[in-house]
Amino acid sequence: MLGPGAAFFFAVSGSHLWVVLTFPSGDRGEFLMVNLTTAYGGGEDKSCLLNVGEHSFVKHLSEMRYKDARVWWRDGENGFDDLLKQGQ
Repeated sequence: MLGPGAAFFFAVSGSHLWVVLTFPSGDRGEFLMVNLTTAYGGGEDKSCLLNVGEHSFVKHLSEMRYKDARVWWRDGENGFDDLLKQGQ
């Protein structure tokens, strides 16, 4: 189920792990997501740091990159379900 806490990779968005922050809503099932990235120098945004072992993807200190949060959609062309079916 796609909802808060779900985590996934999109090949179209690089190699970052994306974490869903909201439940899908509206006609296309729009949801807010944020990526997890290396926390260089202790992290730019220290509001949500993850240490090694807190998620299987985390290999070094990482942060949620809230300033790059994106709205994505579940339904329709290039939506979550469509990209998943394409093997993304």
